[in-house]
Amino acid sequence: DAVRRAFSVFTVLSVSSALPALSAQVPTVALSRPTAEYAEPFTSLSGVRELGDGQVIAADFRDQTLQRIDLGKGTAQALSRQGSGPGEYAYPMQVYALPGDSTLIYDVGNQRYLVLDPAGKPAGTFRMEEGNGGRGMFMMRAASAVDGKGRLYYQTRGERGRGDPGAGPPEFSDSAPVIRYDRATKKFDTLVVVKVPKPNVRTSGGPNNRNVMMRSMPMAPEDAWSVAPDGRVGVARVATNQVEWWMPDGRRVAGAATPYTPIKFTEVDKKLWREQMAQRGGILMSVENGRTTVAPAPRAPAGADDNIEWPATKPPFPANAVRITPEGELWLLRTKPASDPIPSYDVFDGQGRLVRRVTLPKDTRLVAFGKGTVYLARKDADDLEYLQRYKR
Repeated sequence: DAVRRAFSVFTVLSVSSALPALSAQVPTVALSRPTAEYAEPFTSLSGVRELGDGQVIAADFRDQTLQRIDLGKGTAQALSRQGSGPGEYAYPMQVYALPGDSTLIYDVGNQRYLVLDPAGKPAGTFRMEEGNGGRGMFMMRAASAVDGKGRLYYQTRGERGRGDPGAGPPEFSDSAPVIRYDRATKKFDTLVVVKVPKPNVRTSGGPNNRNVMMRSMPMAPEDAWSVAPDGRVGVARVATNQVEWWMPDGRRVAGAATPYTPIKFTEVDKKLWREQMAQRGGILMSVENGRTTVAPAPRAPAGADDNIEWPATKPPFPANAVRITPEGELWLLRTKPASDPIPSYDVFDGQGRLVRRVTLPKDTRLVAFGKGTVYLARKDADDLEYLQRYKR
């Protein structure tokens, strides 16, 4: 299907975790002791990838840092530099593996991608509107995934009919296509349609001086997905609580639905959600005289908001809940009661079958996979994050 020009902004979504009722007993693996931890903290660890030699490239969105880290030696090397010139970055948001051990960085501040060669040196930049001779998709959001051929995958989040940032805020539906972009052919393909929530959009100013602020709705039900290195798209369907795989040739392979007993959304959940939103701050996009700028929104105290529509129960998994390993297993983060601090993932094979569960230590979140490894961000009492590596 042809994909029409769309306008979108990046949103930072709250990620919670939880535990559903399972139809079958599966083994549980607990990640309890890291093999390495980098001693220097991060303010907002936004992207990590493992290199072929076991070192990692890590981005911190708020600190505006981009580093190559050797966790074994505890050393780090700064990559590129801050700015808007060739080979520079402003706010590094995501980090992806490219073929040949090159690396792709999404720079939300400059609204473009930065390519690093295997040595970590800048090798060029590009923007999404460069596709299809400038008539392609206008994307101001990091790609959701990149496959082993370097193709980029997006979800439009239901935006409809807004190709010009100065024309007004985007409009949304409750479904959106998963789109693949091939830089070699400069073509877009629509792969599968997923359920998405409608975000809370607030605007101010006029056509030539407009501010758009988007925040996620609390625990809104939505499908979650990611992409395996071979191009298979793994989707967790929130309506049926099942995992399905979409093959590069369009075939669908689906696993069995997993029974789920909804978890009540409590006053404690409301408090935690407000705190997470205040801590993350989100993304602020401004359009002034036709020029668009993007930067972190200021963090603010977690106050009450009478306009929030709180759900009665939680969905079986939160937003952005799917991760896929280099070997092609799908990890699905589960929803849980607010009283349970242990993140838990259900692991599915290439047929959508549940094969095991993995639990993470308290106050950690999964940030990346490597070859036989998994990387977590551990949060301390001051909300600083530390990068850890575990064996899978």
